[in-house]
Amino acid sequence: MFICPICKSPYQVPSCVNCAYTPTCTSGIYQLTEDPDIVTGGEGDKYIGYEHIGESYSGNRKHTLEHQYILFANEVSRLTASGIFLDLGCGDGCITVPTAKNGTKIIAADISNKMLQTLKAKALHNNISLENVTLCRMNALNLNIADNTATCAISNSVLHLISRPEKVIREIHRILKPGGYFVFKNDSPGTMPDSPFDNSKYNKIVNEIYSSYWKHLAKHNVHTPRNIAGHLTEKHYVPAYSSPKKK
Repeated sequence: MFICPICKSPYQVPSCVNCAYTPTCTSGIYQLTEDPDIVTGGEGDKYIGYEHIGESYSGNRKHTLEHQYILFANEVSRLTASGIFLDLGCGDGCITVPTAKNGTKIIAADISNKMLQTLKAKALHNNISLENVTLCRMNALNLNIADNTATCAISNSVLHLISRPEKVIREIHRILKPGGYFVFKNDSPGTMPDSPFDNSKYNKIVNEIYSSYWKHLAKHNVHTPRNIAGHLTEKHYVPAYSSPKKK
């Protein structure tokens, strides 16, 4: 499941059977990276984690299982079946916790220990077991996960927080099983008014995808905000799912 940093062989926590490497486990969270939670300077990759935001990120919803995410979790569990689901940038557990309720095996990864602690509090408040969930402090730019591990992976509002999101996509592709699913939600490049970049081609392509996607869902009486569906070689993108609008 994971890659041992010492002998580079696949191993399952709590320790590597080949070299006995044992990652630090703090309050049930495996510390699989020593990278800082936020990097905004220097010449290398830049990214933003929510360690300094913590439970404030969710406000008064920090213990709430929202209906849209329960539906989303059910679809994730269906796609994952008996495999492993990677919730990358799991945050407060809005997807991990309801998915765990379905008994799905999950790797819940985030760069922030405080967000992972918030996830644990959400599960406890809702009396949902995390027995099948492995909580990991991990950097999305360098996943400590073995090749072909996950059947389904999701990045929920993650890619826009990273200066080179294509590196995250490569990592996700690497750890997915052939035929596996990558679900991404609420991610788009966007631009500032004075940005020198032209996203018109991107917007044109995405709008065409949206149009086709909406028409397909409308046939099944499902209405959804903008989400993206596309294809990844030998593995799949699937659209983020939202609950039907109330009549």
